[in-house]
Amino acid sequence: MEALTRAKKNLFFAVGETAYVAQNFADIFNAVDQKTQFVTYENQIIYEIENDPNLVIFCISQSGETAQTLRVAEAARANQQTVISLTGLQINSLAKLADVALYSYSQPITWRGYNLTDKTPLFIIMKALFDRYFNNYV
Repeated sequence: MEALTRAKKNLFFAVGETAYVAQNFADIFNAVDQKTQFVTYENQIIYEIENDPNLVIFCISQSGETAQTLRVAEAARANQQTVISLTGLQINSLAKLADVALYSYSQPITWRGYNLTDKTPLFIIMKALFDRYFNNYV
């Protein structure tokens, strides 16, 4: 939590359906201190990681194995940026790369090729984190 408040900038990254969670909370965090953003493109966030010091990179992936998210976390580690992950409750590559690993649990569900896994647990963790963050400012 302290890493988010001390950072020059907080960058949220996720792909696929978890991107909606990341974008939602990046907007909410940004309302507090105008230093948080959701980055859509892998190349854009890697550029910022390589060229801007004192960042927190917040990666969200329910599997913890999404290739783009792993590349972003690896770039952040290589550039000595702080990595926070939010993944499903299992051993995974993203959590191993993170300085701070957060977990949620939702039973994976797919149907006809669609990922129907409930995102509510991700929102619960992010809401609790935001509440602590916000309380530093009020």
